[in-house]
Formats: sequence, C-alpha cells, structure tokens
Amino acid sequence: MNEGCVYRERVSAADAGAQALAYHAERFRHSSIEDWSRAIEAGRVRVNARVAASSQVLRTGDRLEFHRPPWVE
Repeated sequence: MNEGCVYRERVSAADAGAQALAYHAERFRHSSIEDWSRAIEAGRVRVNARVAASSQVLRTGDRLEFHRPPWVE
C-alpha cells in the first residue's frame, strides 16, 4: 500500500456556480457520481481546506482537494 495522494486544483470562472458533487462527477469521469458522493460524505473532498458538502456552490478561485486513500500499486 502506498500513502494515498492529495490532488489539488482551483475552480475556474467557467466552472463557478457548479455544485461540488456535480463538478467532480462531470470533470473526473473515472468515478461515478455515486463514488463522488461517497467521497464527499467521507470528508475526502475539501473546498478551501474545509470538508465539502455535495450541494456546496463553487466560486472562482476556490481551492479544491481530493484526498485519495491509500491503494495497492
């Protein structure tokens, strides 16, 4: 097992106004909307260093983090 990883990015003006769940499900299609919902509920998605809510509306410049748990490589 590795130590997991934190993926970071910023919300662009074009993506402002999207809800956190919809943003992640649309932008990162490697995981389903159900997977993203579980990740958000588990506290693995953060906005501006705070645990995100699925319905949280994103603003331009928000700092996003996805805390991916450890996995076997």
